[in-house]
Amino acid sequence: MTGATLRAAGPGDSPAVTDVYLGARREMRYLPVLHTDEETAEHFAGVVDRCRVELAERHGRVIGFAALHGSWLEHLNVHPDAQSEGVGSLLMTWAKEVLPKAIDLWVFQENVRARAFYAAHGFAIVRLTDGDNEERQPDAHMRWEAES
Repeated sequence: MTGATLRAAGPGDSPAVTDVYLGARREMRYLPVLHTDEETAEHFAGVVDRCRVELAERHGRVIGFAALHGSWLEHLNVHPDAQSEGVGSLLMTWAKEVLPKAIDLWVFQENVRARAFYAAHGFAIVRLTDGDNEERQPDAHMRWEAES
């Protein structure tokens, strides 16, 4: 029951992207808060500029987004109010249409729900780390490859 539509993001969409990201991130209570909301907003203005970003909207409200950079899925976030409604799958379908051969991503190991989501979409773990990231949290490099 998505009821969502997709559209490409533009520079004016970075506040909505930031809102979705912050909402999703606040649910990840195991992660340290490293940046202010204002710093995060500045960061996502750059993400919208440098990445190919697709928005999921429902009733005129941005409820999720995916950001691709090269062959990497840099972000796939769904606002907590819209999770488990097919929005993430809609965005993943878009990502696979844009990158039909392979997609790489990073996910925190503790984010069991996201890891299960990616596994259900055909992603496999490439390698695990002990936390060589800004948050110093163990993460997993995952990859999806199209079947030949």
